[in-house]
Amino acid sequence: MKWIFLPALLCATAVTLAAAEPVPTEVTVRVIARDAKAIYEAVGGAWVTITDLRTGEVLAAGAHNGKSSGSTQKIMIEPRKRGEIVFDTPGAASFTATIPLREPAVVEIAAEGPVGHPQARRSASKTLLLLPGEHLTGDGVVLEIHGLIVTVDPPKGDGATVAVEAGVMMACGCPIEPDGLWNANEFKVTARLLDAGGEALISGPLQWEGGRWRATFPRPQAAPAAVEVVAGHTPTANFGLHRLELK
Repeated sequence: MKWIFLPALLCATAVTLAAAEPVPTEVTVRVIARDAKAIYEAVGGAWVTITDLRTGEVLAAGAHNGKSSGSTQKIMIEPRKRGEIVFDTPGAASFTATIPLREPAVVEIAAEGPVGHPQARRSASKTLLLLPGEHLTGDGVVLEIHGLIVTVDPPKGDGATVAVEAGVMMACGCPIEPDGLWNANEFKVTARLLDAGGEALISGPLQWEGGRWRATFPRPQAAPAAVEVVAGHTPTANFGLHRLELK
């Protein structure tokens, strides 16, 4: 009788061994700025981590980078059809990993960026099931990061005034300008001069002027210890802050 079941047993063993072999599975990740384009090398890119939630093992990690933030026409202007490739254009920033999977795995895919601007770094993540051999290519897995990049210059001025100047751009490095695709007229940018205890000595709005945001304030009686600029676009929940300590 045992000979009758031997072929079936051998077949089952072969299937088990085959299932145990890791299957290369390609995963592409696109890290996108909220209401904008891909976070690419001009702003330092982003850092991506793929973690197996059952074991805690980091399956892949690396830089999301590329020479292009993607096609403005495809991402920001053209209507999108279901299933249409939007972010996968030549040179567009991405992160791709080939993961050896022996079995289905629930993973967390997380990204942090823009890496080149620590004051503006934010994160985004999602969980999904990966299946061995089922490649996620093209646009792949899209993660959206909220925020703005704000960079404050040291204030200047004479004995009576203090001039504050800052740069503000989307998290992908895309420009904000009056009547532009990202319209400066829709953004609110304010500055505060702070004392050593963090209390505001003076505050007020900055105005867009020649690619920068500027304002001149009366010089406060006490010497400021820091200058802080906050920028925001409430409809898209995009906000940014930079506090520059003054020596």
